[in-house]
Amino acid sequence: GGSGPADAMAGADAVDLVARVADSVRRTALFLADRRADPADRPDLFLSAEQALLLGHPLHPAPKSREGLSEAEARPYSPESRGAFPLHWMAVAPAVLATDSAWTEGGRRVPADRITARLAGPGLPLPEGYAALPLHPWQAREVRHRPGTAALLDAGLLRDLGPHGPSWHPTSSVRTVHRGGAPAMLKLSLALRITNSRRENLRKELHRGVEVHRLLRAGLAERWRTAHPGFDIVRDPAWLAVDGQDGAPVPGLDVMIRTNPFAPADDVSCVAGLVAPRPSPDGV
Repeated sequence: GGSGPADAMAGADAVDLVARVADSVRRTALFLADRRADPADRPDLFLSAEQALLLGHPLHPAPKSREGLSEAEARPYSPESRGAFPLHWMAVAPAVLATDSAWTEGGRRVPADRITARLAGPGLPLPEGYAALPLHPWQAREVRHRPGTAALLDAGLLRDLGPHGPSWHPTSSVRTVHRGGAPAMLKLSLALRITNSRRENLRKELHRGVEVHRLLRAGLAERWRTAHPGFDIVRDPAWLAVDGQDGAPVPGLDVMIRTNPFAPADDVSCVAGLVAPRPSPDGV
């Protein structure tokens, strides 16, 4: 046998897998050490459950691999470390803003940019007419170097406003963030390679979230509740994104706005968090 391109590719894949397994093991050891030193759950029960997945998927060889995340970034950006960080904000000119919203309050539709401005809180230096776009800080640093984003920044159609506002907490997915008492969670784009995928939102997923919400609101949810009281779906009823001057989506800037039906005292858990093994303080 020879060592052709297929063999070289297989060898590179094997090296990559071993590196990701090692990264996952190293991060898991740090998460376990942190949690053993401070095992008590926090008062927000929903968030505590989201932070409980210390070991990750039991059948994945590298469940905690996060390629591209430095040691300094790991603690604030990891749910397992009970991380928290302020969001990074950009201002989007109306000419390149892509958005949809089926979010309603008192029977009236609320535009997505009004929701994000409210989530940003006071003091955001938002230019008149521009929309407030929240980004994960890691993503903001990475995406500004991409040609599509850089061109819009140079043209003044995107403006970098920097970090602002209160801290948000990463949930079990790492890229969806939660803040106690906020009316919404945010499903952010994140090009980190988490397990084996880069977690950037796709435009079709944004459309799908709003359409599912509209379908449920049109009567399907009521029929479900009649048959199965207590059953519901967490909704993604609004989104913001950015299009280039040619009208094509600019990847990496898409944000889903997710309903936050959980109060801090609600005893609610994602199933994975509910059954996740918990480390004991004595190391067993």
